[in-house]
Amino acid sequence: MSTTLRLAVISDIHAASAQHDHSRGSHVVVPAPAGRGNPIDDLRELIKGGALGAVDYLVCPGDITNQADPDAFQWMWARLRETASSIGATEILATCGNHDLDSRYLADARVDDPDAKGAILGLANRFPELSEAEHNEFWAHNFVVLERAKPIAHRVTLLNTCAYHGLVESEIKHGRISGRTIKRIVERLRGRPRVGLNILVCHHHLSPLPSWDTSPDYQYVKKGSELLRELECLDIGPWLIVHGHRHWPDCVYALGGSSSPVLFCAGSFGKAEPQVVNQFHILNVEVDSHASRPSGTVQTWFWSLSAGWQPSVSGDSLRALSFQSGFGFNGSIPKLVDDVISALPTNGSFMEWLDLVTGIPNLRFLLPRDFEILRNALKLKGARIHVEDGQPLQVGLRGIKP
Repeated sequence: MSTTLRLAVISDIHAASAQHDHSRGSHVVVPAPAGRGNPIDDLRELIKGGALGAVDYLVCPGDITNQADPDAFQWMWARLRETASSIGATEILATCGNHDLDSRYLADARVDDPDAKGAILGLANRFPELSEAEHNEFWAHNFVVLERAKPIAHRVTLLNTCAYHGLVESEIKHGRISGRTIKRIVERLRGRPRVGLNILVCHHHLSPLPSWDTSPDYQYVKKGSELLRELECLDIGPWLIVHGHRHWPDCVYALGGSSSPVLFCAGSFGKAEPQVVNQFHILNVEVDSHASRPSGTVQTWFWSLSAGWQPSVSGDSLRALSFQSGFGFNGSIPKLVDDVISALPTNGSFMEWLDLVTGIPNLRFLLPRDFEILRNALKLKGARIHVEDGQPLQVGLRGIKP
């Protein structure tokens, strides 16, 4: 029997003070220009309208501000705390991103007394929002493990992949987790009771991702793959890893095995770049201590200046997730294709997608790329999935209801 844990994911906000040149790289400018919409105000309106529902956690995988802007960070951290309260989140699961630390000492002219994380540690409200002991452990050891019992037993690890930023200039180009930190994490987790879900929140991706262009990806976490292998071998329950940094949302399985962690890469909430589709997500995660891998569904919204937040529509030219996607399916897609064909009416009439899912629940848990594989395989067999506004609506062998 599983219980659903709901996570609202807001990543890579890149909030910036209006007087700084780098504010041109953000849609979240403080103070907001008069008469112009922005993602955070529009999110408030979406929440008021009841479109999101209540969540258990607000997850923030870093880059809350842009280019280590301390005033914008403090302002945005307060807005995030308000947002968490407005959607019923019991906690904010947050970690810092490379833009949150003054790695280049941009804001501090006192280069003889550099302090990359000084502005964050000086906040009136702790970041991350933890007890004093947990807060100190996060900053001293670059991670903290949180045991949680409601609504069902689960475990959270917050990881700082920017811990070495500001020490050596080259560190700003990637994330890092040291061998010492990996050893300490394993020591803290080994022998812990098995739970239905382990969540790890970090900023950088733990393994290489496809690049924006033809150049290789060098921004991933050094020793990240080593950490992934250790987590998979711990046998303390399935793992969901939520990260940001790349601004390109996706969901994949880390190591390819049936028990490998699910990696959810969040889109950017507020970065202003031509190639970035601004998105935020709600993850509905099934917590099941007997599962080898987490399963769940993802709802995604995208933001535009003209329309605010709307259900997301992906396409070949967009680096975006559709409004409905999922993760956790462990079976055979060819077998799933046969099941769908068998369920469809043979007289050419259509079938509602929700009715199909009721009979074949695993359809909910397909990765975005696996859904496209299924869709193309069905097309070869004469069946079509009609998708509208990012949501599958109907399936038929010869025709779709007009």
